[in-house]
Amino acid sequence: MLAPRWSGSVIATDGGGREGSTQLVINIQDSNDNSPRFAQEVFSASVVENAPAGTFVYKVVADDLDNGLNGEIRYEIESVDPKSATSKFEIEQKSGVISTSGEIDRETMKT
Repeated sequence: MLAPRWSGSVIATDGGGREGSTQLVINIQDSNDNSPRFAQEVFSASVVENAPAGTFVYKVVADDLDNGLNGEIRYEIESVDPKSATSKFEIEQKSGVISTSGEIDRETMKT
């Protein structure tokens, strides 16, 4: 995507009335002024117990209106409930794909 730009002419006039002019082009650079936003507030998924490690569970999606590095999104799991499930799920940082990282046993995951 091309960066937005402003262009115009600048004139300099001396005391005797002589002029010189130039063209000026200003490229507008992106600042990190937008936060990532998820496509929805709550995502819901299911996975069967005893699913092997690496089983696909869900893919979360977020967008950021910034450009370049400011618009690149990295995902991570911040907190897990119940705590006993902390090591059971992982998220791929760039894609948002959540998968199992350990065997899931429903009876041992009390809420």
